[in-house]
Amino acid sequence: MSDLDEFILYRTLRHKFYVEHASMAHHIEDSDQPFLKNVCCKTTVEISDRLDAIVGILDISKRSFIERALLHAIESAEREFERVISEKWTSEDREQMAIDHKNEGVTE
Repeated sequence: MSDLDEFILYRTLRHKFYVEHASMAHHIEDSDQPFLKNVCCKTTVEISDRLDAIVGILDISKRSFIERALLHAIESAEREFERVISEKWTSEDREQMAIDHKNEGVTE
């Protein structure tokens, strides 16, 4: 890839990032939910060191990196869940399961 092609790709991806980031911020600000909620976990020193190294190379915050990683993982899991559910049950089956699930919390 030529230097010019790399530069154009970089600037295009930079623009894409800022457009998507602005879109995410707008979605969060319009939400009725609390603006931020803490999510944390303990991890090994090796994973923490690797995270430090990669965010340093990318010149981004840990929060930005972790937030995007979580969104990617959640979206992947949701797609897979929907794929598996849609292959196994008909739409009528899924509707009945939703009704049954909703009624589980109802006591008489």
